[in-house]
Amino acid sequence: FVGRVRELELLDDLARRATGGEPQAVFIEGGPGLGKTRLLEEVSGRLGAAGWTVLRGDCGGLPAAAPYGPFVAAARSYMDGRGVDAVRRAAGDWARHLAPVLPELEPSARAGAPRADAAAVLEAWARTIRSLAGGSPALVAIDDLQWADAASLDLLRYLRSRLRGTPLFLACAQRDERTERGAVDGATGLAADLGRARLATRLLLGRLDAVSSVRLAQGLLDAAAGPRLAEVVAREGEGDPFIVEELVRGLADEGRLARTSEGAIELVDEAPAGLPPGVRDALEARLAGLDPDVRRTVAHAAVGGRRVSVRIAAAAANRPADAVEADLAAAARRGFVHADGPDAYAFAHDKIREALYAGLAAGERRRAHDRVVDALLADPDGADAAHAAHHAVRGEDPARAVGPLLAAGAAAAGTGAHLDAARHLAAAVAILRSTGDADELAAALGRLGASLADAGAYDDAIAALDEALRLRRSPGCRPGPVEAAALLERLGAIHLAREEPDLAEDALVAASRELDHAREGGPDLAEARARVGLLLARLHISVTGRLTEGSRLADEVLASAAASGDLRTEAASHGLLGQAAMHGGDFDAGRRHFDAAIARVDAVRDPALAADAADGLARLHYWTASFLELESVAARELEASRRSGDPHRLGWPTFWLAQASLGLARWDEARTRAAELVDLGERLGARRMLGQGHELLGLVAWWTGALEDACTELATGVDHLRRIGPGTLVYYLGPFGLALAAAGRAPEAEAVLAELDALARTFPPGSSPRVQAFNVGARIGLAVGRPDLSVVGELRRAEGQFHWFPVATTLALLELPSDPAAAGRHAAAARRMLAGGGGDVHLAGALAVEAAIAERRGDPAAAGRLRREALALARARGASAAAAGIPAGQAGSLAIPPGGELSPREIEVLALVAAGRTNREIAEELAISEKTAINHVTHILDKLGASNRAAAASWAVRNGLT
Repeated sequence: FVGRVRELELLDDLARRATGGEPQAVFIEGGPGLGKTRLLEEVSGRLGAAGWTVLRGDCGGLPAAAPYGPFVAAARSYMDGRGVDAVRRAAGDWARHLAPVLPELEPSARAGAPRADAAAVLEAWARTIRSLAGGSPALVAIDDLQWADAASLDLLRYLRSRLRGTPLFLACAQRDERTERGAVDGATGLAADLGRARLATRLLLGRLDAVSSVRLAQGLLDAAAGPRLAEVVAREGEGDPFIVEELVRGLADEGRLARTSEGAIELVDEAPAGLPPGVRDALEARLAGLDPDVRRTVAHAAVGGRRVSVRIAAAAANRPADAVEADLAAAARRGFVHADGPDAYAFAHDKIREALYAGLAAGERRRAHDRVVDALLADPDGADAAHAAHHAVRGEDPARAVGPLLAAGAAAAGTGAHLDAARHLAAAVAILRSTGDADELAAALGRLGASLADAGAYDDAIAALDEALRLRRSPGCRPGPVEAAALLERLGAIHLAREEPDLAEDALVAASRELDHAREGGPDLAEARARVGLLLARLHISVTGRLTEGSRLADEVLASAAASGDLRTEAASHGLLGQAAMHGGDFDAGRRHFDAAIARVDAVRDPALAADAADGLARLHYWTASFLELESVAARELEASRRSGDPHRLGWPTFWLAQASLGLARWDEARTRAAELVDLGERLGARRMLGQGHELLGLVAWWTGALEDACTELATGVDHLRRIGPGTLVYYLGPFGLALAAAGRAPEAEAVLAELDALARTFPPGSSPRVQAFNVGARIGLAVGRPDLSVVGELRRAEGQFHWFPVATTLALLELPSDPAAAGRHAAAARRMLAGGGGDVHLAGALAVEAAIAERRGDPAAAGRLRREALALARARGASAAAAGIPAGQAGSLAIPPGGELSPREIEVLALVAAGRTNREIAEELAISEKTAINHVTHILDKLGASNRAAAASWAVRNGLT
């Protein structure tokens, strides 16, 4: 092993970082023959010797890797050394998610689910790998990543981000040949994405220098190289390790090397002119020395891939297995292949396999592929559908590939590898366009659209589903209202996920009509009607705001489900009815429905339903300002959403976690969650997520005093949400107007206020969109000097609710000028709601209102104390005083001491000092130690610049603390 000192130093450094609990990823890139595999072997050997757990896999040497192929290979390699039980124990309860690709773990689950939970599969791999390491550092080394399936690339990305704090090192080798195959772009794109995010290092292998090339030749010969040989290797080897090896072996095969009296190896020829100039000629020179029958056998074996079993090689060559095995053994003696487990061989290098494969006549290659398909399909343990499809499309009759391609698509979907499923199904569709009938093509397009939708590729999914629907309605297709309804249902679900209400409603209503025309169907037809009804109900409750219509649909579905005992549909119906009740302002009814939904979810253990039920509770906790509970419920919702396998379900829990962070004044966390939501929206093309993400980024900026940034982000968010429709915009427009008012842009704020008021009045009194709009709109009016008292009556009925801000605090601000007593009651109600929920910045606003009320009552001492508490609380949480509801005039009147602001506890201590209490008495009254009391007094004196307790007491009296 020569010439890679710099590369090994880098890899050693990355390994040291990983050992410290900082996961690392490296992508070793370079052209064929430059030693990527050898470098990967070297680092694997070094770390294995140092006590690391090493999991090694490759992508099979063919662009047809089954889902999670290199990880399956790594797990099986581990099983070979440690046994199946070791991996089964490591997987634990997650084994069932891996069983579709590793049936050894749980044979009864081999068939898998029709459409697997993609998120659960990723998590199962992550937990299993971490458990296999058993606390030691782990290396996951993957070769030939350019051939990787999409699911494996997703898993690599997931492992790098999921296993933070774990001593994990991901090392992948891939060709730097982007035009060779589409999947190469996928691997290269992954490396680039992780590199930009500073989550991976890209290591580009260059050619060896002349000295290293000669050292490599000497290592192969186990002797020094003579001058002429060294010159030839340095010049003709091109700095390519593979070419150097082939040159040396070719010269040895031809008898052109001899040992000198000094023990060196030298060229026999005086002149090197006849040496082969490059890799192809060098390799051909060596292959020419093979027996013709052996070469023919090995060339047919190359059809099977980088690693090939004797059985498959015999099928490709159309010869008896024992004869083929003898030929492969002969090729192994010459270094072209090597034994790789029982009854299998692997090519020494991809370039050898590719050269042999290219040497077969085109017709013979096609026939060999067909024979391999026959052998795979005849396997009593079941065919590897992906490999069967790969060979079938390269056979003499492409139409024969449709069956294997459809099977490969189903198998990939059953492992959660939806992009890989779509790749196989797209290939089947391409063949069926010219060879299949309309029914077959429509069915394949429908499956393709479903896989694309499951993968979040909504634009492509819509195109496939639309084409399938046109075929279903064409004269060449058999009438199929149920099939057409299924396509329309899927289209409606996609448009609903993308917040496109008109398109969603058109598709779902059309699906309902198709189902009405269906004459037979039994339970399947009833389930289809329920699904469509629930989607329409969700559309009206969550997007269009037509609560009455949505509730009616959900009630109809609930009655039907209860009659048939369908707990899943009952749970979904109760969840939607709970949402509708909350949107209508009836929180008690909402909680009853959510409790009923959760009871049924617990019985059926469906992650999608669990996510929906948790989302309802999250809304309930948000609208009651229970931020700590919101955080807990949203975290459970996010976990259930990940297990559901639907990427679009990740939006709401991410939104609620950001809202919890906002309420708890964790600005960095809120900013991170908001950025995640924007990224998710961009990836899925989901306007709501984009809009919500920018809205939340704007609110973080607003709360922390960056008003121009706030206006920019909120304007972007509103632009996205406006495109969805008024039923969505009404919830999110208000904060934009409030930020404009705070930034001094009163005319723009008033325009937003007018639009918001018009939107609000299209919804029934007491409904959540109307209350939310009136609550924030009232604050905009106060900020621009145009308070709207007409909304007080409606807001009073929602006093215990939270809509961006506590409604009770808004009411206190509105009623303070005319009825201070009522304002006091509202402020007290706000305090009660915020107690224990974690919303300190909102509590600061309530305290500021109470200060204004105290001043109105003629109690300046209480007003000063409350103002100081409000400002201290806002500043302690890093919030802008103005955003917390403390007017600039009040904030400026608090006479903050020159040495720094006093904490709320220090204000309490100072009040007791001013009342004449001793340190011991202060300690007893505040339930702290006397030493702590002394420390507080010392800090207070320092901050006030006071020389003694009497001076501090005098300051307290002047500022209303006594």
